[in-house]
Amino acid sequence: MDTFLDVFNLDAKIWKTLKDIWIPARLSLAFVAGKRASYMNPGRLLVITALLYFAIVVYGINKSIDNNDLKSNDLYSYVAEQELEEKFDSLSNQFNILSTADMDSLKKRLFTTKHDESNQYLIPKDQVTMFGMINNYPILKKDVVQLTQDEIFEKHQIKDFWNKAFYGQLIKVYKDRAGAIKFVIGNMAWAFIVSIIFMAVFLKLFYIRHKMFYVEHVVFLMHFYSFVFLCFIIFGGFNFTNDDSSQLGIAGPSMAITAIYFFIALKRYYQQGIIKTVIKASLILMAFIFVMSFIVMIISAISLLLF
Repeated sequence: MDTFLDVFNLDAKIWKTLKDIWIPARLSLAFVAGKRASYMNPGRLLVITALLYFAIVVYGINKSIDNNDLKSNDLYSYVAEQELEEKFDSLSNQFNILSTADMDSLKKRLFTTKHDESNQYLIPKDQVTMFGMINNYPILKKDVVQLTQDEIFEKHQIKDFWNKAFYGQLIKVYKDRAGAIKFVIGNMAWAFIVSIIFMAVFLKLFYIRHKMFYVEHVVFLMHFYSFVFLCFIIFGGFNFTNDDSSQLGIAGPSMAITAIYFFIALKRYYQQGIIKTVIKASLILMAFIFVMSFIVMIISAISLLLF
């Protein structure tokens, strides 16, 4: 409890820190110069801004993705419409009230979703999973909604341990995609922590002639990440404008502001010329994208396995 209160102790330092963080590299330069009494510890600042940002992201996801408990998302809608279409076909065959052409026209008006063959399966038939280590069973999306996990295993004779583990987790994630996304995002804080460790190594290599300690690069990155989180909170880190979670995207203004800020901060902190800073900033951003993508992929995979 004492540690928790210490982290979130909002004294006068935070207001000066929040004011000066908007000036690129000011906090980092002050820290390495020993002027630390007036500002928050960079680690504490990073924790607070990261937690606040991810809390807002999770809140946005709750609003943009339907509640699975209410069975209102597109998976359940897809299965419900498919069942109604099957009942419609059954009734139309029993009662020849309208002509075939009229029935087809009515069906098109009632059922707008096209249920093609490839869209009915949990995994497309021709897709190989896990480099061929996992068998591709023709599990229908309809089965995921209507049957239990054990019933699905029995229906498709899934007995191998790895296949059961893979499909069991896949079914669990598919039934609760909103919960899975929130769980993954909740673990993304680790991605930023790990990326700081790796990116500090890149900065150490790029500025090896500066004879700076490794921790000085870490401090610079912690302040920059804190600024990124604040910028995303204020100007919008994600667009929650579409009910489809695949349409959520990073807001453009935030990316532009952070890119400009990073260049200025890099130039002021490492005190090199404009051309060298532009070249190094471009290479560092490319390295960041590569490192972050790899880390996010690993953490996402681990999170989905543990969900």
